[in-house]
Amino acid sequence: MAAPEHVIEKRKSSVLFKQAELGLAARMMLGLEGRASLAISKKLLGGNWVTGNVYLTPDSLEFRPDFLDAKLHKNGEELRLTVPLEKITSMQVRQGIATQILDVTAEEVTVSFRCYRANAFVSAIETARAASQT
Repeated sequence: MAAPEHVIEKRKSSVLFKQAELGLAARMMLGLEGRASLAISKKLLGGNWVTGNVYLTPDSLEFRPDFLDAKLHKNGEELRLTVPLEKITSMQVRQGIATQILDVTAEEVTVSFRCYRANAFVSAIETARAASQT
């Protein structure tokens, strides 16, 4: 998927989607044990992690799944999201297993981004938000 225009910063990231559903080919590749593990993980986490890129633009955070994840999910085209910077009410970084997780809250909805150098990304988002308000 093509990047948006005017990208300030880009991060390889995963986003936790409640509505992510694997397609038939992905379920067949996983086999029974893999599907069982995925179902348990989805129940515990409240969704599935979808890999792609998160882009910081002057107006928003935009997530776009990578080609493979978009094709392996039934609803691959729905696994995109845009969070306007002006709607962000809070950001919190927490430690995940291998990477940090950035929780962005906007209008009572929280989006979790799993990425490296999340604290630096928060700083870039805050700088873009400040610039957009002037």
